[in-house]
Amino acid sequence: LEWHIPTAIIKASRISNYYPQTSIMADADYSSLDGKNSIGISWEYKERTSSTYISGGSLVDAEPIIFSLDNEKAWDIRFTISDRLAQRQYTAIVEIGIPIVFFDRNKRSMGINKFPSNSSSLEIKGNTYHDGDIIFDNFVCEEFSGEEIVLTDEEFVCKAI
Repeated sequence: LEWHIPTAIIKASRISNYYPQTSIMADADYSSLDGKNSIGISWEYKERTSSTYISGGSLVDAEPIIFSLDNEKAWDIRFTISDRLAQRQYTAIVEIGIPIVFFDRNKRSMGINKFPSNSSSLEIKGNTYHDGDIIFDNFVCEEFSGEEIVLTDEEFVCKAI
């Protein structure tokens, strides 16, 4: 009857790396103690910037579940693997789920570091650089819709078209 502290292979990932739907699973390994031992798996989650976990409930060993997490935030998911004698905790990180480039076929738009919110648009979140020098500060023209960005050697202008 050799016993060892329970362990697990933990998986936590967004569907296609950026959707809110997130799949989690814990595949536990524990000593049976001649059938007298059992395993329990619980999980909780929190936004990475928070200190308070929210209970997620229990998991069935090696069976994935899918639930939704805001894809504009990063999350910690903590798993507790318990048998009749001990427990062990694991933490998995689910990163922000915004793709570097996203093509929206319905809006006929493309977003760089964001999901596009307008139709027939190219939308960029962040600054634009050329050879290490900033050439466009995205936040200056963000509130305009249908703008034309005119770049010169020294400045840029946003114009409604």
